[in-house]
Amino acid sequence: MDSRGSSSRSLGAFGDSGCPAGAARFENSIKGLTDDLIQRFLSLPNARHEPVRRIEFRPNYICFPVRTPTKPPATHTNCYLIYTSQSLLVIDPGSPYEDEQRALAAAVDELLAEGRTLSGILLTHVHPDHVGGVNALLEHLGDVRGDVRGDVRGDVRVWAHELTAAALPDTQVDTMLEDEDVLVLEGEPPISLRVMHMPGHARGHLCLSMTNEPARCCPATTSSVWGQY
Repeated sequence: MDSRGSSSRSLGAFGDSGCPAGAARFENSIKGLTDDLIQRFLSLPNARHEPVRRIEFRPNYICFPVRTPTKPPATHTNCYLIYTSQSLLVIDPGSPYEDEQRALAAAVDELLAEGRTLSGILLTHVHPDHVGGVNALLEHLGDVRGDVRGDVRGDVRVWAHELTAAALPDTQVDTMLEDEDVLVLEGEPPISLRVMHMPGHARGHLCLSMTNEPARCCPATTSSVWGQY
């Protein structure tokens, strides 16, 4: 028997140097202990009691909390910005407050300024804390596009289930989504979202599942975007 066979070792816990992986992680962590550490901590929105914006919980998927008149003890509702190299999808611009609407519009503008096209605005359900800012965002997009036809909507489309559309007389829904529809965002990385009609929280409630990954169930009242996080 080759004596080397009995001395083989896994590199899962040890690197090539033979040092424990934990030691390597500790070495990497202390590199962040620079002289400006306190200033960096104080620069975070949390240190100023401000909400954290643009939480990119996985590449190309941004959670953007906006302040809404939601049910206590919650104070914010999650808006989602899903993007590729060419496309942007906005989900649930829910805030009726102008300062929150401006913050969301600025984030949308930043993503569009990088060369993307807004594929649409998707409303998952009819509750006010999920639809309260859709018309304001449409108006903003009309302003920044300089639409001379007087149509502030430009070519931006609003998507929702027909039951949601019927309950929103002041918002024009252009595309009615149904169970098992698939939304494809052009560009890289390829993103496809399967529509699931899940009444209960609201009659027209929609959830989205990433079609190229196994679904991971999230409570409908906290998230309408499902996937493997």
